[in-house]
Amino acid sequence: MHHPPLTPTEQQVLALLSDALGVGVIATRMGTSESTVRTHIRHIQDKFGTFSMAEITRVAVLHELEGCCADERAHQ
Repeated sequence: MHHPPLTPTEQQVLALLSDALGVGVIATRMGTSESTVRTHIRHIQDKFGTFSMAEITRVAVLHELEGCCADERAHQ
């Protein structure tokens, strides 16, 4: 499945979502606001054509299996 590439920040958000972290925890870890994290999540949803958090979490796990988010975890 082809989709527009994620930005490095979107990849980081996706990696953190795959760890089942909430928006508040992600915002704290990234040093940003919850609103900004939600914006990144919306961009990821738009790029992947997903609508629910369950779908975006599934995408995150699949991408982790493909290795796309492995580098993001190394920076935590």
